[in-house]
Amino acid sequence: MVQNNNKIPVCLLLLWLCMASLSGFGQARIIEYRGRRYAVYVADYPKDKIQLFWRNGQNEKLRSLGNLKQHVNAKGHELLMATNAGMYTPENVPCGLYIENGRQVKSITLATNGTGNFFMQPNGVFLLTKSDAKVVSSQEFSDYNRQAIYATQSGPMLVHKGVVNNNFTDGSANINIRSGVGVNGQGRVVFAISQELVNFYDFASLFKDDLKCDNALFLDGAISRMYLPQLHINDTGGNFGAMIGVVK
Repeated sequence: MVQNNNKIPVCLLLLWLCMASLSGFGQARIIEYRGRRYAVYVADYPKDKIQLFWRNGQNEKLRSLGNLKQHVNAKGHELLMATNAGMYTPENVPCGLYIENGRQVKSITLATNGTGNFFMQPNGVFLLTKSDAKVVSSQEFSDYNRQAIYATQSGPMLVHKGVVNNNFTDGSANINIRSGVGVNGQGRVVFAISQELVNFYDFASLFKDDLKCDNALFLDGAISRMYLPQLHINDTGGNFGAMIGVVK
């Protein structure tokens, strides 16, 4: 049989399709956007198990990514990705709303007159129900309060209803390491952390234009870390409040 050299052999096509499926949802990658590099992890919730963590079974604050990894491993599970879940007090207590396993530990903060990034408006909530994940403004959260199994409040919103936060300035010199979470058009949860210093506008634009998230929330800045062994990012440090983990 003569092979048509203009066609892809079936074996190679199947190999390509297999590789494409492995690099799809639930996978990690490094991307470059506007000259800056980012580590990105996309999870297909609820197929991929996402949880929030603050304390262990002895009611001790977990604090670090390393302690979280040990906590997850002790339960016979594997930690695929972890990052800090927003801002916290010097006592490692989450700022604003925090819900874990359906129990509200801290109530939502709707004040707008505080200082710092948390109070930049609109601030928002990353939440998980039994069936899906959402990023909503804090004012919108009451519509989902009864459904939330996990939730963490942070601020500011990076993108809200497809629009970059108008408090951000293109070309701003206010640069830092930044981490965030969004939900894309397919309902997948997108986590990203900058590998270089970046301003708010570029970070928000990454979520809107490249990661296709109509709603995205800033988690934290200079102290942010991510454990992502798939990309050989094995950071186990930190001194956090709550943390987000993707668990296998």
